[in-house]
Amino acid sequence: MINTAKEFHDRQSHYDRLHHQKRMRDLSRRDQLDDADLRLMEDSRRILNAEAPLTRCVDLADAAYLAQLDAFETEQAARKSRGLYEPDWETYTHIGQVADIAQAMDRFYKSDRLNRPAGTRERLIASNEEEFARKGFACIASYHDSVVGRSIFVRPAVVGLAVYSSNRA
Repeated sequence: MINTAKEFHDRQSHYDRLHHQKRMRDLSRRDQLDDADLRLMEDSRRILNAEAPLTRCVDLADAAYLAQLDAFETEQAARKSRGLYEPDWETYTHIGQVADIAQAMDRFYKSDRLNRPAGTRERLIASNEEEFARKGFACIASYHDSVVGRSIFVRPAVVGLAVYSSNRA
């Protein structure tokens, strides 16, 4: 009997944590958050950081929702298994197409920073090309180096490279 109760508790806790993680991800994808959304996000953050008790919020009899949480867990595990940070592309804004990394940097990197003396431009382009070759994408400009004030990423497109902007500075 104790084993069954412990297994039930562990399963409930597992799905409750996934619920809060998924809530945080889903809310972070929205362009605008109202007061209720901000309150939900803060509540989930506090629960996930063990600053508030984990509440029982998932109905373990709701097979459809459990399947959504399982799919979310699988997606998160796949992202973590890559061993490197990869943007959640669904939350980023596609802002253009370019032929190559040099063109992306010329267009989206602050000119005064990119074109500093002593080969800065060539060094930065080479570094980003190496990152792109290694990861399959590259962060070509941080928010303070970007002309749009947001981090800029490139990834492969059907033709050339697709350019994405983070939605937060």
